Amino acid sequence: MAGLHRVECIVCDLDSTLVDERHNISREDIETLRTLEKRGVKVILATGRHYSFIRSFVDMLGIRGPVCTSSGALIYDFGKEEILQVIEIPRQEVRDLVVCCQLHGYHFVTHTREKMYCTKGNPRIRFMQAYNALQKDARSRAAYQELNGDEGLDADYAQGVYKFSVVNVTGQHPFESFAWAVKRETINVDPSSEHLLDFSAKEASKGQGIIDLSRRLGFRLENTVAFGDNGNDVSMFEVVGTGIAVENAVEELKRIASFITRDCNHSGVSYAIKTHLKLL
Repeated sequence: MAGLHRVECIVCDLDSTLVDERHNISREDIETLRTLEKRGVKVILATGRHYSFIRSFVDMLGIRGPVCTSSGALIYDFGKEEILQVIEIPRQEVRDLVVCCQLHGYHFVTHTREKMYCTKGNPRIRFMQAYNALQKDARSRAAYQELNGDEGLDADYAQGVYKFSVVNVTGQHPFESFAWAVKRETINVDPSSEHLLDFSAKEASKGQGIIDLSRRLGFRLENTVAFGDNGNDVSMFEVVGTGIAVENAVEELKRIASFITRDCNHSGVSYAIKTHLKLL
């Protein structure tokens, strides 16, 4: 566990950790993280979202540096407005994933450098539309395109893909249909929520993303604290000194957490920083 007086970096997952069920970050969490940053503690986000889908949260927190996005597959610098690193899924694996989704009738979302591509009628589109409706600045809106349904495997949606998300619609069980993918040596399979099953290149994970950022920014992993709630946060907890799970986290993450804090609807991040870490 990180020395509580030597914390150099705080890493936060977004959805269901820092972002509550109403898709907001509490004022308490914002003020706590901003205060820590003013005192010299680095604050980094590590999210499964596409980098175009988080700018409003980045602005709320005043972050002007690198963020680990798409579950570690892409690192984007919001200060320089540039991609620092991207790890693509091998092209054949993307094609196999698309074919499997088409065979079983699953919706999917692909992450590329320019935008996200969503299958026609994808329920995730409503989520993106709701987010975009709140953004006054066009630059803050999530970049996505709905497919027509007749695109071939050589279309843009399947090129340069670094994250592939299968949408878990109620009544469907995509985990069983993708058992073959778990055996592949070139891709990772991780649930980022109860609604999404995510695929990325084997070298890509939130944990590896934080390792790479520690080298870029000069903080020590043993003096880093990570907050999370789901399976794609396990790799972060495995590489940092202290892992803190919110109360609403999956049991898999709670089992390896140093602490369990309040849930995402009750400013769990701020509570842990003040009560468990005693940094403020």
